[in-house]
Amino acid sequence: MPNDNGTSSHSESAIPPLQPSFYRPELDFLRFFAFLAVFIQHSLPQSAIAYRAHGLPQFDALWMAAVQRSGAYGVDLFFVLSAYLITELLQREFTSTGKVDVRSFYIRRVLRIWPLYFFFLGLCMLLSRYGVVGQHLKTTYVLAFVFLAGNWICAFRGYPDSAAAPLWSVSLEEQFYLTWPVLMLLVHVKRLMQVGICMIVFSSVIRLALFFLGVKHPGVWCNTFARLDPIGCGIILAACLNGRRPTLSKLDRLVLGTIAIMTLLFVGRYIPLDVPRLPNLLGGYPAVALASSVLVFLILACDLSTLPATISSSGIYLGRISYGLYVFHVLAIELVNRTIPESFVIRLPLALMLTVGFSAISYRYLEKPFLRLKLRFTHVSSRPGG
Repeated sequence: MPNDNGTSSHSESAIPPLQPSFYRPELDFLRFFAFLAVFIQHSLPQSAIAYRAHGLPQFDALWMAAVQRSGAYGVDLFFVLSAYLITELLQREFTSTGKVDVRSFYIRRVLRIWPLYFFFLGLCMLLSRYGVVGQHLKTTYVLAFVFLAGNWICAFRGYPDSAAAPLWSVSLEEQFYLTWPVLMLLVHVKRLMQVGICMIVFSSVIRLALFFLGVKHPGVWCNTFARLDPIGCGIILAACLNGRRPTLSKLDRLVLGTIAIMTLLFVGRYIPLDVPRLPNLLGGYPAVALASSVLVFLILACDLSTLPATISSSGIYLGRISYGLYVFHVLAIELVNRTIPESFVIRLPLALMLTVGFSAISYRYLEKPFLRLKLRFTHVSSRPGG
């Protein structure tokens, strides 16, 4: 899913000197792992029976199924990352200029999101039009995705039988991008923490109402108002840190990271979010959002220079193309599954390599020209090199 590159001015001649870059390569690193979690969720079998068939004992098979379910929470990690970074950049712009250039913010979002989004949506329409097996994108879904309301039609009618299904979360993020800078100006940047808390409480109330209305999955999962917990947590994180890099010992990072990951696995194993029970809706969603926030907090406290250069540079690059990875991965998985008559052990690495290939081409030839254009509309840089 997409990362941000700063806010903007109205014209090239009016660009003020750039403020100190807010680029954090650690966030790129975490983006890739957020994608990888979603990829695992879509690649691995859902049932413990499949793992038993590969020789795993019952206990291990149950936890492998939990790992698969927990992969879906990579979406929450993306939401926290986006909310944190957008809020941090807008805070910096407000501090340096005394205002938020909402018009330029929207231009920047369009240049970042729309080229790949509409290209891929058009590709899925073609696959559906020419009867590609497993690709059926009805007109109602197309219209919803075109108007960036794909999550709402998924909430009301379920996911489409199309590789375009993951775009529901992009629609939800676009709704956040549309409203958040205006809301920030209305409430003032000094009240961001209160706004984040209100979002979390509001989402809990909405999920409670949906429970009593008998709404089933994905009616809660894809509902914008029921999914504000990770966004609120990202906003709170940005408000608390206010541009500062947290400092933690290695032991603290290890302990907190272990707790966060075990929380995600625990939710996947015992209170999965796709099961509409009260503990899942009122406890599971906030727990996943909090655990995701802890992971963002921890990665900000890390120093990638301590990693081998090859691992560091590869992880950063893969995070930089994570929007394409997220968009293309279901199509790659389906292509591999239909052409390779082997088990998921063989299919998974092949699908991952194909996803990376699609995304690398997309980033270089489709996305990068628009990213360069966005530099005309940047107040606070969040790209490498300033």
